[in-house]
Amino acid sequence: MKKTLLIALIMVMLLAACAPVAPAPAPAAIQPTVETQAPAPTAVPTQAAQPTQAPTEAPAPVPTQAASPTLTTNPWQWVGFTSPVEQFKLDQPGNYLVTFQEDGTVAIKADCNNAGGTYTADDSSLMVKIGPTTMAACPDGSRGDQFIKMLGGFPMFGLESF
Repeated sequence: MKKTLLIALIMVMLLAACAPVAPAPAPAAIQPTVETQAPAPTAVPTQAAQPTQAPTEAPAPVPTQAASPTLTTNPWQWVGFTSPVEQFKLDQPGNYLVTFQEDGTVAIKADCNNAGGTYTADDSSLMVKIGPTTMAACPDGSRGDQFIKMLGGFPMFGLESF
């Protein structure tokens, strides 16, 4: 008996949940609004009083200097190399990037490998100390190992920004 009552109760609840919802009442009819025009002026406007103070000149604009790019502004791409015995341009400079961070760290993308490290810089030189480096085998023709070796091998002078 309890089982039959329980099943009947569940059926009633299911039917109540599935019952159609009464439609929402239709909105009240909306009456169109009638636009009224502003009343016509009844008097002729008079001349405004003369200002009591002479107008002041606008302040001269302060010349602004464009901020010069710094070492940490953007990642640097290795686009080529020139020495007394060798010169070349890279086919894919986007594979050779150095990103200098404000905190003195450096992130390096050297073709298929990545490296980290630290750097110090002043007005005339830049020294990079290479830290942990991945050791993936890059495809033939990669200059990744050369790039990392050159970055960490000696102080750099005369960096060119393009």
